[in-house]
Amino acid sequence: MSAKPLIIGHRGASALAPENTIAAFDLALKSGADGIEFDVRLSRDGVPVIIHDETLRRTGLRSERVSDLTAAELKQVNVGSWFKPRREPSPDDLQRQAIPTLEELFALFPGPKPVFYLEMKADSEQRRDLVSACCQFLKQHPSKGQVIIECFDLTAIKLVKTVDPFLRTAALFEPKLIGHHLPTAQRLVAQATTVGADEIALHHRLVTRRSIESAGAANLEVVVWTVDDPAWITKAHKLGIHALITNHPARMLVKRQSIPKD
Repeated sequence: MSAKPLIIGHRGASALAPENTIAAFDLALKSGADGIEFDVRLSRDGVPVIIHDETLRRTGLRSERVSDLTAAELKQVNVGSWFKPRREPSPDDLQRQAIPTLEELFALFPGPKPVFYLEMKADSEQRRDLVSACCQFLKQHPSKGQVIIECFDLTAIKLVKTVDPFLRTAALFEPKLIGHHLPTAQRLVAQATTVGADEIALHHRLVTRRSIESAGAANLEVVVWTVDDPAWITKAHKLGIHALITNHPARMLVKRQSIPKD
C-alpha cells in the first residue's frame, strides 16, 4: 500500500523539466512520485495529445492552435526550448522535447505504478470527441485501473461515466468567487456527486477542514493542487487528504518520509 498522501507530479516534475513532456514524467517517476498529472487535447486528426494550452504560443513558441495541426505535425514542435528552470541551467537534453501522444505515454510507463491523473482540456465543441477518444483508448488498456480522468467541465465528467461507468473520475474546482464569497464545501461536493465523480480535486485555496469532511461524508477522495510547500504533507496527513499534485515531487517526497507510519 502506498504512503499517504500520494505525491503526483503536476505535468510531471515541471519545476525541473519542461511540462507535459516525457522528460518531466520520467523525472517525476524516477524521484519516487506515486503518479503523474497531465493535460490532454485532440489534434486535428482526432489523436489525444499531451499539452496544456489551447495554442502552441507559450511552450512551442509558435502561433498555431493545437487543434489546427495533426498529431504528426505536432510531433515536430519543440516544447523544450522555452523552459528555463529557476536555479540551474537546463540540460541540453531538455532543450529538445516533443509533444507526446497519450498512447506514447502509456507505452513508456506501464506496470502497477504510476497513477495517471488525466485532465481533459475540453471545450463545448470538442467535449464529446475528446471524451470518446480518451475512453476508447482506455477501454482495453491494461493501465485503465490506474487512471483518474479529471476535468473542470463537469458535463464532460458525467459523459465519461455514461460512456464507461467503470472509469474513475475527479471533478476539478478552482476558487471562483460567487458574489464576494468562495463556493461552499457543500456546494462543491454536491456538484461532484451529481456527475458521479469518484474524487474531488480542489485548488489549495478551497481546502478547509469542512471541505474535507464534506467530501469524506460523500465518499469522495480529496486531491489538492498545486502545492510545492512541504508543509502541505503534514497538513494532508492530518486531514486525510488522498493526494497532492505538485510541481516538485522530489521535495515533497523527502518531507513525506518524515511522517510517522500509522
